[in-house]
Amino acid sequence: MKTFKIVVLIALLLIIMGCRNTAPTDISITEFSHSEQNFKIISAYEGLYCYVEEAKKLSNPNPKSLQKLYSEIFINRVFDFGVPTIKYHHNVIYNIAELEKQLHELENYNVEDILQSTLIKSAEILPGPDINIFVMPHNRYITKASGYIHNGDIYIYPSTKWTESAIQAIIAHEYNHIVAMENRHPPNDLLGFLVFEGKAEAFAKLSIGYKISGSICIEQEKEMWEIIEDYLCQNTTTICDKLSSLDEMLPNCRYIIGYNIVNSFIQRHPHLSIEEWTHMDEHEIFVESGYVEYLNR
Repeated sequence: MKTFKIVVLIALLLIIMGCRNTAPTDISITEFSHSEQNFKIISAYEGLYCYVEEAKKLSNPNPKSLQKLYSEIFINRVFDFGVPTIKYHHNVIYNIAELEKQLHELENYNVEDILQSTLIKSAEILPGPDINIFVMPHNRYITKASGYIHNGDIYIYPSTKWTESAIQAIIAHEYNHIVAMENRHPPNDLLGFLVFEGKAEAFAKLSIGYKISGSICIEQEKEMWEIIEDYLCQNTTTICDKLSSLDEMLPNCRYIIGYNIVNSFIQRHPHLSIEEWTHMDEHEIFVESGYVEYLNR
């Protein structure tokens, strides 16, 4: 494995915007490889220091002026740097005091080190494609890990309130999604989506020892299954509606049900490798999982 770090300087921006010299104002990039698989971690949140400094100078920091400043200093720069989804998946950060506090706390937080070690562990047991990981700022403090994938890239929103295991879990989870979709589209019905999430949860447990948060008894799981059973083959719109209702009734229910389906399948087919069941069709996994028998045991 080789590791090297490239820091992209923005000296011109420092001169024009008058940002302080004592804080990091760059977008930092960490590149490394494992076997023939390449990774790039882009820490975009560091580019917010200039935004904070200039926002504090505004005589009337209203939403309109902050939105203009945020776009000029942060959004457009990150977009030009190669993050096309930034304009569609990130809102203006209006709470300058909270943002500044978060940035100070993140200065000594080893997010990139945690990401790198987790990606290497994941790649060791499940080889995949080259991946970019974008570390983005939050609009507010949260206590639950969040991340998503888009066009083969992982987007993660760190907070110093996260535990190391939470960061590891979200990266391992999203990594499995990317490998599973390497040569195909994601599932488009509710059953497929549940198993798709279950694969990622099972992989996180196998790769880093992560245990899914929350638990439900078998009676609760039966009740949830009865609610969604008639909608398993419905389309994406139904997926969103039903998953939202599941989350409202029992947090993490979708992940627990999905994990139990996949775990039941793995126990019945121990000869299959992680790579094999990651690439398997979700409906085939369900049929061969014995999940219904598991519920009625």
